[in-house]
Amino acid sequence: MLGVILMCFFCIFLGLGGRFSLIWVSSLMLLGFIFKLMFMMMSTGEVIGGSQFYPIILDWVSFCFILLSGWVVLLGIWSGLGHLLFGLRLYIGLMLIMLIFLCVFFGVWNLLLFFFMFESTMFPIILIVGIWGAQPERILANYYFFMYTMLGGFPVMVFIMLGYGVYLGFGLWYMLEEYLLVGGGVFLLMISAFLCKLPLFGLHLWLPKAHVEAPVGGSIVLAGLLLKLGGYGMMRLVFVVWVKFGILFLIPLGLGIWGAFVCGMICMRQIDVKSLIAYSSVGHMSLCVGGLLVCFFWGFKGKFLLLLAHGLVSPALFGAGNCIYERSGSRVMMAMGGYQAGFSVLGFFFFFFFLACNFGMPPSINFFGELSLYFGLLEKDILVFGMLGAGMVITGIAMLKFYSKVFNGECLKYYMEGGLNLREGIFFYFILVLLLIMSVFLIV
Repeated sequence: MLGVILMCFFCIFLGLGGRFSLIWVSSLMLLGFIFKLMFMMMSTGEVIGGSQFYPIILDWVSFCFILLSGWVVLLGIWSGLGHLLFGLRLYIGLMLIMLIFLCVFFGVWNLLLFFFMFESTMFPIILIVGIWGAQPERILANYYFFMYTMLGGFPVMVFIMLGYGVYLGFGLWYMLEEYLLVGGGVFLLMISAFLCKLPLFGLHLWLPKAHVEAPVGGSIVLAGLLLKLGGYGMMRLVFVVWVKFGILFLIPLGLGIWGAFVCGMICMRQIDVKSLIAYSSVGHMSLCVGGLLVCFFWGFKGKFLLLLAHGLVSPALFGAGNCIYERSGSRVMMAMGGYQAGFSVLGFFFFFFFLACNFGMPPSINFFGELSLYFGLLEKDILVFGMLGAGMVITGIAMLKFYSKVFNGECLKYYMEGGLNLREGIFFYFILVLLLIMSVFLIV
């Protein structure tokens, strides 16, 4: 399963080809890995490798997230051509290491290895932000990221170590049921690592800092994949323990619903493009937490669809923001305006990704994911409808405000002319095609 990725390492570190040869070889091999995985899934059914490798098992949920990992890592490598001035081989190597960790994480059934891969994905991102970040504040952003990840994961590590002497391998998942008979508070400790990585509103302070200081490739992988680790972990965990934790689920559920509303208000006041996208992600992920914890079918399906959609839409938003930054030299919206006249192609992609997808307009997959989440939450308590509706409207207003200011406002300082270059065109059209395919096949 990982042979194609390991071959990429040989091409990179043995010095085969120049700058663009490395990118093309890595991209083609990753695409080959994805198509091979799709063929295996279609030919063997629901589970891949379950009889050959006991700890490795792959259902349709894992399969979709592994495909998403290959796509987003490919986009992260491709976007690196625009801003990397040194260390291209190291950059691609870190991206491929990240892909290995993600493939094992999404396909493993051993809880100890599951948690080890979950924590290991932190180190490639820390190196990418620390090496290729532009500002000195990247060190502080890495501190925040490291501390939130480690402190959130410490209770989970202790919990696993306490039970690993009794339960081994596959059965380690089922120790959760016995331990949670002691008290429901263990549940909150058990999901703390996933809530920090998702992140839930209130545990999100590391995310805007990391996004602002990361290069565009790091932001793409961070938003497209690392946030999905927390969502996937909760999807696996909640259906083992949801009967046992009683009313304590109201704490993360309330924070999730409240966070979706407050993040919309925060987006209204943002002037930095990256911060706007980051807080929009926090709002969507908080909504995912609320939808999953109601433990209904609609909540689970809505979170699954929204995680997959956000895994492609969020990289597209950061890529679009980087296009403006490369041409204007600024991420501050106060210095932007009137770009529609000279850069209409980017205006179309901004409209599609910011409004049609991020805002959740039909027929995008985000619309069906958010609609399923709302059905699941309303099935639990109809009183949340007002806050959910207000949060959705406020987020839409923030997106419209940003788009109107940047593309339809008065030209202040910069005037961009011309269209997308080859790298940017491939990047945006690739995401556009994937989103259209997902909107057709996953909502059925």
